[in-house]
Amino acid sequence: MTWRWACLAIALAGALLWAQAPNGQIVGQVRDERLRPVDGARVDIHAVPVGKTLPKPFQASATTKADGTYLIAVPSGTFLVCANMRGSQLLDSCTWTTAPARAIVAGGQRLELAPIVLKRGHLLTVRLDDARGVLAQEDSKRGGARLLVGISTRYGMFRPMASRRLPTGRIHEVLVPRDTPLEVSLHGRGFALADEKGAAVDVRRGYQVSMKVEGDRSRKQLVFRINGVQDDGGKK
Repeated sequence: MTWRWACLAIALAGALLWAQAPNGQIVGQVRDERLRPVDGARVDIHAVPVGKTLPKPFQASATTKADGTYLIAVPSGTFLVCANMRGSQLLDSCTWTTAPARAIVAGGQRLELAPIVLKRGHLLTVRLDDARGVLAQEDSKRGGARLLVGISTRYGMFRPMASRRLPTGRIHEVLVPRDTPLEVSLHGRGFALADEKGAAVDVRRGYQVSMKVEGDRSRKQLVFRINGVQDDGGKK
């Protein structure tokens, strides 16, 4: 009887592995707003919960071809599908929407999704003027002052902004959609800041600026000045 149970266990294990294997396919196309195919876009998928049921972890990615098409092998399940084109002015398809593309795949199914359209974004920048080099000094210290700069949308999403150093400060940048309400958020401890008009800005409990990039303006910039460092009581 032992060999029969062993054979049954092997058969069940094989069936389980087959059920979890990526034996289905998700196919589709990525386009821009003019319906032109986007070559070289990255398409990411990952399994998402259905109701209170947690899925088995699964994620995969593919790069679109010259005609904008992609194909990803997947197991059965429900998946979130996101596309982005780094280094371009095209927005990530999942960041600025409450209804990103989803795919429900049954065993062995080849599912063709509707085209994913990447919209053109507009550059939002936050410049931190720091003639005294306070930022660099604090960055080099363990436990030094820190400052987080990001954006919050009306959908409740917070996204840190990418940053790069300037000779006299630092600049934070992110692509945002046109005519979409958002908040620029600065949060940290230890820094004394001022806005463009010289008014003091307290970032210890978070400082928000409500705004949106309107019309065809392709660039919007906010400027703050680093005046120095201060303790938790606000003293410099």
